[in-house]
Amino acid sequence: MYLLDKPEVISSSLSPYRVNEGQTATLICTVTAANPNTGITWKWCKTDSPNTILYHEPNYTIPNIQRGKTGSFSCTASNSVGTSEAAVIIVDVQCM
Repeated sequence: MYLLDKPEVISSSLSPYRVNEGQTATLICTVTAANPNTGITWKWCKTDSPNTILYHEPNYTIPNIQRGKTGSFSCTASNSVGTSEAAVIIVDVQCM
């Protein structure tokens, strides 16, 4: 018999994550505990669409990032036991 664990996530991306406009931003999220294994979900924390799912992999890449993408992004992991607390990364897109 094995124990079931709700997932936990951490981000190895610094917050705030500063990137110059036009560059590629890569946000990284890692599941540190989960049984059974789980997947990761990325969301952009926007007030007009807070539940819009962006991506389902550990590394979320935004090529040619623009100032309009400045804001908070969150990653969570879910399994049959529950959903992790969100790891939030604030993305700060700098003007060229």
